[in-house]
Amino acid sequence: MAVLTSVHLLDIGHVMIDTDLRGLLARLIRRPGEVAAATVAEPRSPPTLLRGSLGLDAAAVGGATLPLHVTYNPVPDLLTAETPQRG
Repeated sequence: MAVLTSVHLLDIGHVMIDTDLRGLLARLIRRPGEVAAATVAEPRSPPTLLRGSLGLDAAAVGGATLPLHVTYNPVPDLLTAETPQRG
């Protein structure tokens, strides 16, 4: 549901998913289409889900981007604050 909500909100057509859990990756890519077919009222096609290429390095690369998030995000405590402040 998170992927579908993001796609409807941002109106994007492609989503890239990557994980080091290869067995789970195929299910993650297939599932949004199944959920959309069962729950979306309007005739809207699910996004194209693409398989990432990082594999075993996905978690490490994701963690490595955290300093960039803290440095350049206008709300740097977004990931650490219990109740993020907006504005």
